[in-house]
Amino acid sequence: MNKSKFYWDKDPVIADEVKKLVGKPVEISAFMAPLDEYTKMREFLALRQSVGCFYCEAPSPTQVILVNLKSGLTAEIVHTAVKLRGTLALSEESRDEFLYTLNDAEIISK
Repeated sequence: MNKSKFYWDKDPVIADEVKKLVGKPVEISAFMAPLDEYTKMREFLALRQSVGCFYCEAPSPTQVILVNLKSGLTAEIVHTAVKLRGTLALSEESRDEFLYTLNDAEIISK
């Protein structure tokens, strides 16, 4: 996702290699950032690198993935990288949503 680019005044440029992964199962290693809760999270953000505060040290939108866990799964925040598996989705049309989403995700290693 490093080759994707985001411009605040233009549409995002998504790398072709990323577009080929949309709708397919993928595995990523990332750091967790909570959206609101630290325990029993059903969704959280996956980031390339650990940040103290997502809002204070905000990464580029092309470096953030919204993670939606599989039905019935929850997670607690950990401060080391985790390995995730899920189906990649892309939202190029709306600036009100995260650019990338990992759906039906599970944490496969901590």
